[in-house]
Amino acid sequence: KYNEKCLSNLTGNKLWKLYQLYEEKEYFTHLVSYGSPQSNALRAMAYFAHIYQKKMIYFVHRLPSKETIHPESNLAVALRLGAEVQEVEAECLRSFSFNYYTNKMNKGSLARFVLQGIEGQDAKKGMERIAKEIKEDLIRENIDVENLCVCLPAGTGTSAFYLRQFFYRRCREEVNI
Repeated sequence: KYNEKCLSNLTGNKLWKLYQLYEEKEYFTHLVSYGSPQSNALRAMAYFAHIYQKKMIYFVHRLPSKETIHPESNLAVALRLGAEVQEVEAECLRSFSFNYYTNKMNKGSLARFVLQGIEGQDAKKGMERIAKEIKEDLIRENIDVENLCVCLPAGTGTSAFYLRQFFYRRCREEVNI
């Protein structure tokens, strides 16, 4: 299984959201993204870049002062792993990071742009793969997958969105926590 091939530092939904990048890893040298300095995606992409020897550039709205960065925070770990984190104005965050990516491509670098939080189509393939593995495991355990309802907590909702699409039936009842 894919998750058994990866280091233990890549786990959970971020591991699966990175599956598309895993399949494309031979085709890029730079990983470019943006978001919050506290983002779990920042940490996951930094591990990915470190493991597969890619240069990672990540843009944030506001960098905390070095004195206030907790040593085990996502930002601190990403920096230790070699991620380059740059501050840009909030209203320019997405466009600036995409322009940086485009500029890298125009200069001959093989860059890969990833949306904030590893959302969108980048996440789809991995979520489809984990849904398939879940179904296979349940079938092996003689559990009825036709009437299965999967509930999970979500940050951005990307994992929940795609997993919902890949299971046979939608849940018929809302789950209130």
